[in-house]
Amino acid sequence: MVGILAIACLVKAYVTSQPPPPVAIMSQHDDTNQILPTSNQLDTFQGIGSRECQLNLANVKLYPASGADAEVKNNHLPCSLKKVGEYGKTIYNMAKVGKWREVTADLLSLKEVAKGLSSEIKGNKVQLARLNSSITKLDQAIASQNRQVAMDDANRITLVAAKMSIGFQMHVPVEVMLLSYYGWELEIWAQMGNPAWLHKTAKNLRHSSDVLRPTVLASGGTALGQRFEVLVADVEKASLPSQYSRLAALILDEVDNLERIF
Repeated sequence: MVGILAIACLVKAYVTSQPPPPVAIMSQHDDTNQILPTSNQLDTFQGIGSRECQLNLANVKLYPASGADAEVKNNHLPCSLKKVGEYGKTIYNMAKVGKWREVTADLLSLKEVAKGLSSEIKGNKVQLARLNSSITKLDQAIASQNRQVAMDDANRITLVAAKMSIGFQMHVPVEVMLLSYYGWELEIWAQMGNPAWLHKTAKNLRHSSDVLRPTVLASGGTALGQRFEVLVADVEKASLPSQYSRLAALILDEVDNLERIF
């Protein structure tokens, strides 16, 4: 019995002296490897029109956090940027028909929205500078009630807003905004009778249309996509300002229809 107890003590002493078995350490995943939200999730938080601006997106956790204290980020289009694009469109349409009182009121609202934009858009100083420059020129055109220049400056604000929107999660693709911009450009250059710029705009219109087409088809807009393709082909064949002007109106009507399928 004494011998057995002695052997048991020796075994216990040996086991106690051994180092603990290794523990597997799982490496943390970078945020860029996280699964992005599904289209249904995005629809819940973005929607169409001003719904996205009515939600407190800062508290919406679309991406899984890598730790308890991890900062949750989202990349939704800032409300102020969305409104800049909307005011650019409104001012263009009001200047086109000479409603200067409405244009002046919208310009004041645009200036206020642009002030808040600099705090929402980080690292985009070039486009912010272009936006402020375009607003200054638009202000001068409105003060002198120069219809043609005001339309052109308002349209440039639409272009800057489109460029600043690239990289943000958007319900409607940015190419739709660009198609509006090129449609208005066709109107402007047709009135001025500038064939070189009309030809350049037609090429840009073709490029944006080609980029957007797969998304339109995937969204069930086959018939609309076919109609738009015919219009773009007609623009490419146009040669007279009157032809461009007529087609520009049709293009802009179809762009409004494009917005509704997303």
